[in-house]
Amino acid sequence: MKYLLPLALCTLGLVACNSPSPEATTPPAPEPGPALEIGTFTFDEIELAGCGMTLWPTDGDPRDGGVYLFNGIAGQDGDAVDTMRMKIDGSIVKFKRVAGEGDEFYGQFSQQTFASLDGAVTAEVEAAITSAGPDPEVNGVEGTITVTSGEQEVTVEAVGDAGC
Repeated sequence: MKYLLPLALCTLGLVACNSPSPEATTPPAPEPGPALEIGTFTFDEIELAGCGMTLWPTDGDPRDGGVYLFNGIAGQDGDAVDTMRMKIDGSIVKFKRVAGEGDEFYGQFSQQTFASLDGAVTAEVEAAITSAGPDPEVNGVEGTITVTSGEQEVTVEAVGDAGC
């Protein structure tokens, strides 16, 4: 009898050690929010105009469907603060250029990075002159626009013009 108690305890220990552990539960991944939307706007919606670069959808007409972005030429002191506009998620957003690299044309660069004035949105613009336009001061442009806000990112193809 005196051996039954230790034997019973040992048996219980073996059963407990060999029993399956409860499955670890992984919380479900959060549902993604609505997709970031790059919209178009007309020049009536913004207070900028003049020389610079304008990009619009590849299958669009800027006179009818509006433009994705307009970036004016920097001020007299070369400051590129508050020179670019885009419509993001239905609202006009003001941007400043924070980096520019590559070929320079009409105050633009072939690779430009813009940040919204509140710092919440960035726009990477890659553009290249594709052709001389009918006006010697305006050239055709094509490129891509990649907008990032938080974890969301969207890229669109665009065409347009640059010049005065």
